[in-house]
Amino acid sequence: MAPATGRQPQAGARQIAGGPRWLFYLRHRHAQWFCGDSRSDCLQTGHSRRNRRLRRHGLGIPGAVQPAGYRKRQGLGTGPGHYVHLGTRASRGSTLMKTVDLSSATVRDLNQALHDQVKALQEREWLVTHPDGAHNLAVGVNEAISIDIQGHAGYYCAGMNQKASITVHGNVGVGCAENMMSGAVRVKGSASQAAGATAHGGLLVIEGDAGARCGISMKGIDIVVGGSIGHMSCFMGQAGRLVVCGDAGDALGDSLYETRIYVKGKVESLGSDCIAKEMREEHLQELQELLNRAGFNEKAADFKRYGSARQLYNFKVDNASAY
Repeated sequence: MAPATGRQPQAGARQIAGGPRWLFYLRHRHAQWFCGDSRSDCLQTGHSRRNRRLRRHGLGIPGAVQPAGYRKRQGLGTGPGHYVHLGTRASRGSTLMKTVDLSSATVRDLNQALHDQVKALQEREWLVTHPDGAHNLAVGVNEAISIDIQGHAGYYCAGMNQKASITVHGNVGVGCAENMMSGAVRVKGSASQAAGATAHGGLLVIEGDAGARCGISMKGIDIVVGGSIGHMSCFMGQAGRLVVCGDAGDALGDSLYETRIYVKGKVESLGSDCIAKEMREEHLQELQELLNRAGFNEKAADFKRYGSARQLYNFKVDNASAY
């Protein structure tokens, strides 16, 4: 991490127990400022920022093994740049996050531990390994914590989420983020049916495709899909925004209320009472903001907006014979 003066770093950020979570980069990258070959986990400080106290230590970031200069030491600090201070580790063997291995622990063990954080917050970062498509992972979380699921998840992953930030490094089954209230859920792969169903708030990002009935009966959630969505998506959508960077299947927005739908690609067909609408400046602004939050490099001007014709809000007696 920070070896003796002038020596090459013997252990980079990859050696930290638990692995790195954030990496810092030099503002003006140059190969001569790095210890040895250029790489992302160690950076060279010294002459480039004119701070001789640092000399030429290689600082692995994050995870300072010893206190930064602003606490105890004078020879180590972060004077170069904008004065970023490195924190102190309790011990070299401590981990950056709480790890739950589902090859030995049960889903009930995981969810109970996550629920217990409401009573006494002990761990803000969680890593779930070997999920192997298990159902009901990280459901009902009600605390502002970060959860990384390293693999595919089954049904109802991140359902009823409140406050938490959950990332799935794989695909998810039916009902991902179902009835979510707040927080953020990101799926690095694709999602099966009914993603974001009945959800009241928060942000759901699906980097791949989403199956049928995406956003069914959504009530305030923001859903951004990097690929395409299946048929009957946003059925009876009441509030919120659905953004699709690919194509949409049949009966998009059938019987919807006030959900705003933005689609970049082709729409197979629109459902009952769903029509194409004018894209005004306010819509361009909110769409671009959503795309930026989701991390997609798309332009709002390339999308079309769809919404309710508002013809099904009230019962019409002239249609009584149709029932």
